Amino acid sequence: MYRRRDSSRLPILLTFSLLALALASVVALRLGLLPGVIAWANERAARPAPSYADAAPAITPTDTPTATPSPTATPSPTPTDTPTLTPTAIVTTTIVTITSQLEKTLSPQPTVLATGPDSTPMLVPGRPWPTPDPAAAQDHYWLERPIGPGGQIYANAWYPYGTDARGQYLPHHGVDIVNEEGTPVLAVAEAEVVIAGTDAEHVVGPEPNFYGNLIVLRLLRTYHDQPVFVLYGHLSEVNVQPGEIVQPGQPIGRVGMTGIALGPHLHLEVRVGQNDYAHTRNPELWLKPTPGYGTLAGRLINAEGRTWANVPILIYQAPRLDRIWQQVYTYLDLPDINPDDDWGENFMLADMPVGQYRIETKVNGRIYRQDVEIKEGQTTFVIIQTVD
Repeated sequence: MYRRRDSSRLPILLTFSLLALALASVVALRLGLLPGVIAWANERAARPAPSYADAAPAITPTDTPTATPSPTATPSPTPTDTPTLTPTAIVTTTIVTITSQLEKTLSPQPTVLATGPDSTPMLVPGRPWPTPDPAAAQDHYWLERPIGPGGQIYANAWYPYGTDARGQYLPHHGVDIVNEEGTPVLAVAEAEVVIAGTDAEHVVGPEPNFYGNLIVLRLLRTYHDQPVFVLYGHLSEVNVQPGEIVQPGQPIGRVGMTGIALGPHLHLEVRVGQNDYAHTRNPELWLKPTPGYGTLAGRLINAEGRTWANVPILIYQAPRLDRIWQQVYTYLDLPDINPDDDWGENFMLADMPVGQYRIETKVNGRIYRQDVEIKEGQTTFVIIQTVD
């Protein structure tokens, strides 16, 4: 995790234990919601458990094809009439599991709060978001886990890629995997070491000494004819040299808290095309899911294809559809926060147990809901297009 934007609070943060950070994440989860969403989430949790058979009709996602399939059209969702006691509309979205190449985006227009005619806070959409043709996406889980057996292998869910932990930290260009200092760090793929040392010598972030001790690997395979780089930050030890070829699972360093890290963890980034801060992608769409787990990714956009940034997505796990299981936020609307070239997502949750789920979000008074199935080792992709 990175330091807070208010540097005067750093001494307090540096005294927190990992347990305190975990507690703070729970509090932030409840208190960092956008206006009106707290009441909505509480109201959802208080409802009687619905019958899963009575849920909005689920559209079973198809497996990612091995051959080029016919494009799956995504119809514009139409809000349905709601019962007297329910003031918001429910819109059923469409699931697809395939998309294609990244489209270039226009200059960013950050999401801000505005006020409607009745003084209700309203969300304003951001920049046009890549909306790949859902015809040819393929999973690219090329990377092994960078932490071996006995360590924590999963990324911190409170501070994922593309978010700022509800304004607590800097926008995140990677993921954090918390472990004790000195935990061995492993090569994720067959690759060449291109940087090994400190970023005082090799500045590859927003400022010198940002990552501290770091390693950057370049994979020995390309992605859409572009090089792929993997950055390991905040290390306590670096045990490889530039030009060395490493193999998956080979120890290359140790977890630390150098640079601007607040505690011992591995900061992991994936960069596509160029080895710089503006070319990152979400590493969790590259790390292989563990057995019994899959990935949810999606795109929340308006009718004109603009992103809804920093909007909470509630996730319920069947059969307990009356209880929020997880919550994620859509990516920040920043020019150096990028969707995946194949998927074009602006939210995701990795390492979900296989099974049935429901996702919900609320945008300007309307609730959008979809039932989805998570399959082992695959990405289930959801497009939610609002009527605004």
